[in-house]
Amino acid sequence: MELERISNSQSLKISWIKPTNVIKGRALRRKKVIPNNRNNEPSTSAVRKVAEPSPVTSVGFKNFPKPTSVHIKRKHKKDKQKSSHQSDADSVKQHAVEKEPQTYIMKESVSERVFTESGKKFGDLDIHRHLVSNLEKINFTTLTTVQEKVIPILLSGKDMLVRSQTGSGKTLAYAVPIIDALQSLTPRLKRTDGVQVMVVVPTRELALQTHELFKSINTFQWIVTSHLCGGESRKSEKDRLRKGVHVLIGTPGRLLDHMFHTSALKVNSVRCLILDEADQLLDMGFRRDIDSLVEELNKSKAQEEYQPLDILKHGHRAEDVEETEGFSLKNPNSKNRQTILLSASLSQDVKELAEFVLREHTFVDALDGSESGESLVIPDTIKHFFIMSGIKNRLVLLSAMIAAKSKQNSKIFIFMASTQMVEFHYELFTNFLQKVSVNSDNVILDGVGSDDDSDLEGVLDTKFFKLHGSMDQKMRKQVFTEFRAAKSGVLLCTDVAARGIDVPAADCVIQYTGPQTDKDYLHRVGRTGRVGKSGTAIIFLTPEEEEYIPKLGALGVQLKRLHAVDFLNCLCEIMSEPDYEKAGRALQQHYENAINENKNLRYTACMAYSTWSRFYNSYPSKMRAIFDFKRINLGHYATSFGLRYTPSEIGKIVRGQVENIESPRLNQKLSNYTDGAQEKKKKVKRTIGNISEFDSGLQPLKKKKKKS
Repeated sequence: MELERISNSQSLKISWIKPTNVIKGRALRRKKVIPNNRNNEPSTSAVRKVAEPSPVTSVGFKNFPKPTSVHIKRKHKKDKQKSSHQSDADSVKQHAVEKEPQTYIMKESVSERVFTESGKKFGDLDIHRHLVSNLEKINFTTLTTVQEKVIPILLSGKDMLVRSQTGSGKTLAYAVPIIDALQSLTPRLKRTDGVQVMVVVPTRELALQTHELFKSINTFQWIVTSHLCGGESRKSEKDRLRKGVHVLIGTPGRLLDHMFHTSALKVNSVRCLILDEADQLLDMGFRRDIDSLVEELNKSKAQEEYQPLDILKHGHRAEDVEETEGFSLKNPNSKNRQTILLSASLSQDVKELAEFVLREHTFVDALDGSESGESLVIPDTIKHFFIMSGIKNRLVLLSAMIAAKSKQNSKIFIFMASTQMVEFHYELFTNFLQKVSVNSDNVILDGVGSDDDSDLEGVLDTKFFKLHGSMDQKMRKQVFTEFRAAKSGVLLCTDVAARGIDVPAADCVIQYTGPQTDKDYLHRVGRTGRVGKSGTAIIFLTPEEEEYIPKLGALGVQLKRLHAVDFLNCLCEIMSEPDYEKAGRALQQHYENAINENKNLRYTACMAYSTWSRFYNSYPSKMRAIFDFKRINLGHYATSFGLRYTPSEIGKIVRGQVENIESPRLNQKLSNYTDGAQEKKKKVKRTIGNISEFDSGLQPLKKKKKKS
């Protein structure tokens, strides 16, 4: 019987089904068809489509992905005796129970045109010419779609809810009219006039980035911008607030801290409130902080408007005065506060937040076509790929991919599950991938191996960076600034870098560990393809995680397959091996030797493995069917961290149950190596106290036991 095979290019167009996990009754071999008629002819519904294996499977590493196997539930002897009395066909019909196939319907991607066909420019807007010239100097000339839609409504003074994809220029859509409005006020603003605009962002890096953008487009020296975020010195922040600030940018927690405890911060003059990346603010648990912040602004505004002398003099309250229309920032006497909420996705939580903070707002959607909330809005300039890798070869394949991309002078984001994973891979790559010993038998370590720099050979002409939430603010700021300024490089990071960070030259995003939500995938890949530029997004998957491909297809994200061979060939030059099989094994051995000989690196690898396992076991219920912790081989994943321990041994090391971390002992029955240290242990230890002057120095003879 012939099975129908489907090529890799066609596999993305079909509806995928889950593989059978349990078959009760008679065990069936793989690729065998269940008979459903008397002539035992295979029915068309019983024929399963088998995907064509990757070229790596047949000629590459032995551990690279293989077709998913069918797991057979073992039977007891009693059950076997009972089933032996029944015919084969009847037993199969009665006991063959399969899971209901889960099908996914492929949807068309929901995209947004970054630039409109009108080609409208900033010079066509009614803004100050100095502001236009400064925008042209930093290569901002043409309006994007969201900017063309948002700026006119913002100038009209209405509250807005804006939905637009990542990297579409949302920040500039409100920054330009704000700076133009503040410079047009007469008389000019003074530092004593207080905060006029407050911008709330979810992360420290985004606060710094937004502040730098305001500074770059602001050519008017009397307009002062500043930012507040956790990790910075509160004393220096208080000093800046005492001097006076007009545009204040910060994270919710630090803004509330200063609003309650810093008397120099007066918020009664705030006439424009911006909530940027609102969906991420809610995902990070800032809903209560936002509510408190808005209530504090309303309270300070009410206290300012209540003037008893004005009531006695004019006979009415301040709120009885008719509200002026137009942009409130352009009117110094305006008491209105305009609120703008921006988000890349429109969930129910975002809608509820909009109902709370906005009043009679206008919804601005920059998307083309369907407005379905189930589709991910991703720039169409990003090309999406997946790569199937064997679990044991993940580390080698990632190294090969970095080597291949570094030859193209790429700037890469690599997203990992935890802080410890970032730290481990950063130490491993900087010490043992950038420079490899000319003699492949030697491993270059701190204090181990050759001390002569002539034995080191530069392999990768790229620089590694790391960014995660456990780093202090000064270091995070330095890394973020250096990576943005670098022409090429590799940033190993957690999801702290997945939101709002703008690195225009970033052309590749690699997801080494899968995202926990669909939004995480959206914002990870959004670090590339910024403002109409092209980008590449690659996600690592194992055969057990293959169902994530049609799931993304149902959300409008079409993934194409990459083959590991295309990247592994780069290792031949690095490891001086004739083919990529030997080069991959040599690099894996190189990593394992380095980790085995370095105590600190070995402990870091154990911690990275432990935090990864907790991350993988914490997937939400919607994703757990794909990223199932119970189906994975934990021992193989330990190998992907370069460890030679079992998962239980790693757990003891992490919990501190093993004080002295020793190198794992080799099984003498399976190994060809001889350990001199073990041979010495076999010898009889003799202490000085037992040696006599009449001792011959020979080993004592064992007395024979008398037979009773």
